[in-house]
Amino acid sequence: MAFVSKCGRRHGVLVLAAALAAMALSACSTAAPTFQESPNGRIIAVSTFDSDFREEALFQGTVGWGDAGCMMNIEGPEPELIVFPKGTTINDNDEVQLPNGFRFRAGDEVGLGGGVHSADPASETLSALPEGCVTDDIFYASGEVAE
Repeated sequence: MAFVSKCGRRHGVLVLAAALAAMALSACSTAAPTFQESPNGRIIAVSTFDSDFREEALFQGTVGWGDAGCMMNIEGPEPELIVFPKGTTINDNDEVQLPNGFRFRAGDEVGLGGGVHSADPASETLSALPEGCVTDDIFYASGEVAE
């Protein structure tokens, strides 16, 4: 056995746990969102990360276009950028379609599963997004739709 040492099996378990943790962290670092732009100049932020991980927050409210043309949660004291799951598209009519086929547009009230995270202004993971789209808090939608 390659991991035989004074610590016995525990050493191998610790090495395996450290390797798994490193893989999880590196997977998160590839989750930098990109964006899609409609012919009308409307923008949606889209995750580049495939994930089965589901957060349990719920955004229930109206979506709209922010000052920079990005789709946002426009309810509340400050707008929040929404990062949609990988596979989300925007069409010529500025209608957004999630990978599960659910469609909506600005002004619609929607219920989306996901989670809110604070943006790190120094982070390069948000640098692909157009200037003015990144907000202090960002809602990462999971693709689950509330009825």
